Amino acid sequence: MATFLSDVPHYKTYFHHCMFGSARRKNTCLVHNIPTLCDMAITCDNSHPHEPWGHTHSGWATAEETAYPWLLCRKIATLVALHLQAFGVQCPTPTFATRQQTDSQSSSKGLPWVSEFKAIRHIDASEPIPQDARLISTPAVGCIASASQKTIGVHRTLEEFVQAVLEAGHPGPGTCS
Repeated sequence: MATFLSDVPHYKTYFHHCMFGSARRKNTCLVHNIPTLCDMAITCDNSHPHEPWGHTHSGWATAEETAYPWLLCRKIATLVALHLQAFGVQCPTPTFATRQQTDSQSSSKGLPWVSEFKAIRHIDASEPIPQDARLISTPAVGCIASASQKTIGVHRTLEEFVQAVLEAGHPGPGTCS
């Protein structure tokens, strides 16, 4: 990786996840080649509480921070879309409320979207994540994860995913610019 990075121009952007909706002050270095992502560089302003690190009743706190917070995902997607638009790519900035609330995305302005999840569920923070699921988000800043809920996505089986892809169909020519 060090050799690759010495040969390829790139940026390093440092930020705290708590500034994008996480319950903990997780310091991250994002290595990328998209100039607009440099706008994410922000450290905690200490204007909100943080959950502690260490061992919790359900395991290590680091396990609760593996999923990127929704606000962070929105920020990354928006900045990537802005980067593409600067090069003349015709793509609307992402719309998030529809996908977050309905787990679907309109194909009128882009490719049909098939979620890896057959269901999005909220479970009590103390419950273990089922084997066929993945943690999607922890509670937003100000919520204590141990006293709240977490959001999980229940994966589709291979057969369910293939069926959903077949139902979505091919977008055909002319959908991307």
